[in-house]
Amino acid sequence: MKVVDAAQHEGSFREAYGAAMSALRAEHGVEVIVTGDIDLVGSSTTNFIDDVCKLTACGLSCWLPLWQISRRAALDEMLARGFDIRFSCVKSPFFDETWIGRRIDAASLAEMTAMEADGLDLCGENGEYHTVVLDAGISLYKTSRLLPTEEHLVPEELEGSAGQSKDQRWWVVQTGSVSPYTLCAR
Repeated sequence: MKVVDAAQHEGSFREAYGAAMSALRAEHGVEVIVTGDIDLVGSSTTNFIDDVCKLTACGLSCWLPLWQISRRAALDEMLARGFDIRFSCVKSPFFDETWIGRRIDAASLAEMTAMEADGLDLCGENGEYHTVVLDAGISLYKTSRLLPTEEHLVPEELEGSAGQSKDQRWWVVQTGSVSPYTLCAR
């Protein structure tokens, strides 16, 4: 598993991502990076991955098929199509460690909808959570074989991560609980 390590690029996440994306092109012939980004994050005026593609000469283009669509419509469509989407990283105040590995389904979506009034972006566009799609019905091989079952996913709390405020708690899937074939980014 290759890890994006900004420390190897003078602390620049942009350069680290660019190097990783260049390696994808060189080693696997990847030409396009597809992201699930829906909107700009925080005070950003451009999309980070699109910027990396343009500014680092990695040779890839970026496709943003969900850009600017309704968050609720996006989630409803994925649920209607039977996507198996799991929480891989969650942050307080909206979530706790019990959400790690949990599937986005009608029940979790109802809980999240209730949190919107408190400021939750329904699709986590402000970094409230991250997900991994185990099955979108389009792959030849179901990726669920790469991750343990939900009951085997062990949350790991991150402390002192870059960008983490002192009053905020973050949890991710514990690295040791994930198959080495699974690509993860923290």
